Amino acid sequence: VSQRHDPIAIVLADPREQVAAAAALALGMAGVETAIPAMVERTTRADPLVVRAVVLALGELGTEEARRYLRLWSDGHPDPEVKALAGEMMELN
Repeated sequence: VSQRHDPIAIVLADPREQVAAAAALALGMAGVETAIPAMVERTTRADPLVVRAVVLALGELGTEEARRYLRLWSDGHPDPEVKALAGEMMELN
């Protein structure tokens, strides 16, 4: 499925931060592990609301792949709030 036709990529790429953040949270709560790459990719061009939503979603998923990103961000994300939140999500898993 190309990214243009992938519903996960489409909702995560929505320019409205509230839509992208809600999508990330819903994907995490639903346990959609295949969304991890698209969620992480979205953080490279996202405002803090979306990044925090992705961190929460990764914490909800708790997979090894999700934990790798949480560990990376808790060790050195430039935003101190994201860094702290990633550390909290690591402790929950």
